[in-house]
Amino acid sequence: MNISKMTGFALLAVSTASAQNLLSNADFESGIDGWITFNNVEASTEVAFDGVGAAKLFNPFNGKEGGGSVLEQSTSCEPGQAYQSSVMTLLPSFDAMSADSGNFFVTQIRFLDGAGNTLDLGAADSAQLNASSPQDTWTELTCAATAPPDAATVKVISVFVSPNGDEPNVSGSVFVDGYSLSLAESTCSTAEFENPSFESGLECWDVFGTNVFESNLFARTGSASVSVSGETDAGGENYSGFFQDITNVSAGDVVTFSGYYYSDPSNSIVGTAGQRAVIKFDGLPFGGDPVYGFAGEEVVISSDGGVEGEWLPISFTATVPGDYAGVRAAIVFVGSNGQSGSVYFDDMEVCINCVESPCSDEALQNASFEEGSLECWDRFGNNIYVEDTYAQDGTYSAKMFGNFFDVENYTGLTQTFTNVAVGDELSISAWGYTPSDDSIANGGNRVVVKWDFTDANGAQIFGADTPLLDGADANTPEDQWVQATNLNTFPQEAAGGTATAVVLFFQPASFDGGAVWVDNVEVLINGEEPTDGGGGGPGPDPCPCDVDNDTICGFGDVLAVLSDWQGTDTDVDGDGTVGFGDVLAVLSNWGPCDKTP
Repeated sequence: MNISKMTGFALLAVSTASAQNLLSNADFESGIDGWITFNNVEASTEVAFDGVGAAKLFNPFNGKEGGGSVLEQSTSCEPGQAYQSSVMTLLPSFDAMSADSGNFFVTQIRFLDGAGNTLDLGAADSAQLNASSPQDTWTELTCAATAPPDAATVKVISVFVSPNGDEPNVSGSVFVDGYSLSLAESTCSTAEFENPSFESGLECWDVFGTNVFESNLFARTGSASVSVSGETDAGGENYSGFFQDITNVSAGDVVTFSGYYYSDPSNSIVGTAGQRAVIKFDGLPFGGDPVYGFAGEEVVISSDGGVEGEWLPISFTATVPGDYAGVRAAIVFVGSNGQSGSVYFDDMEVCINCVESPCSDEALQNASFEEGSLECWDRFGNNIYVEDTYAQDGTYSAKMFGNFFDVENYTGLTQTFTNVAVGDELSISAWGYTPSDDSIANGGNRVVVKWDFTDANGAQIFGADTPLLDGADANTPEDQWVQATNLNTFPQEAAGGTATAVVLFFQPASFDGGAVWVDNVEVLINGEEPTDGGGGGPGPDPCPCDVDNDTICGFGDVLAVLSDWQGTDTDVDGDGTVGFGDVLAVLSNWGPCDKTP
């Protein structure tokens, strides 16, 4: 067997010739001593890049979706320090991945805080190896990352990933040898958006998936652009893309991700089935996983139409929520069933507070999704898209479906209103549609409309929901639009806070299928559509006897009424004139403001 030594594609190529290796037993000459393993990882002398030993990773055979075999090692790190990792890898022809499997291999850098929690910032992945990668050839995979402020530990990880333990995914193995982790001088910073025109390849960009490449075939300016496409040997949907994390943002900042894209007529996704490319912002919370597409996503070019053969501008704008440490400017190609087609990008830019936000926290906007996007909607869960497949009227509606986790999960759309007060009467209504060929009927999935609240300190208060479409209901209508309305009252315990209109898709742990399209959402506050600067008219005064505004009906209010005798300013009982009725109203509600006359 002819096994050559060749350096392959690197996410961020950095010389490691003179750098000190922070890993022990990096050449596996002592087996896998010093390494932590999970599932099918073993020491091997079948092949080796250097010396006689290597580590072998292969299918975990655990039957779980996205199962993996893992090899990892950790060491302490310094916040702000850049680290680079390199490993030699070999796909053997004597145990090759099946051509139509979804198996792949990737090496990663991850950071942990002092409590052992994995941090989202700073994570980096190498390029992937899969069934289409060269066999019997040693290929170097590299990645580099900078430790975020809370980092205490840096970890290198190799993962053999398999969709499940069934055919054709059961075959294949990967050998690794010559692992290194060393300090690096990073030229990249999350405080700045860098290498926007790809003249330095993909430096400072993080890459995921297998089909993201620097290209000199087309360029809007300079000599380079980036090509992104789907996996040609994959079944179902697959994802490839690239992104940069931006951390010099604050709550309320308006961030814009813009640039240009090009569709090559000779290899276009127009006319394919289900493929699309999107630009979007993901959210980076202070804790927890990234929030993918928190502000919605914009289709750049899709299989059902688009201009080919010329560079076209693209732009996407979002407002940074209060609980985010940063945002991720991302470009994602959604491939479908191994079809061809690619999209090129060039001259990208991230700008902070360069444009005024098109959205308001006092009015419902883009209620019918006729912007062709989720503009002005906040979202949670991944599976929400604006499509022109069905519409209650107009052209577009929002498609929602479950996240296919093996636990209960939620996907939803929200808009938050600040022009509300205690006692305001709130209404949200929406139209929903589930088609017979992708129905939620006879299952556990359901879609509801509701109001949630936050108090003045940001604590959340959940409201009751109203079903829009319920798959568990034997009478769930298919192939027709239905409407549901939820009524609520802004509660006393949320005084000084906000109200959030919610459209929510619930999926139980049973993975019930089906989707729902939502259109023509309507919000009323006190019977009127809210507008900027107004809340639909004032609601009832929750404590009219408190005329001196000290939150108590007491002596101060009696004195205020007596001082305004026969006037109108302290008319507690609402008869138009201040008199004995108003004194009695104060006395009958004596004490803290929890009653009204």
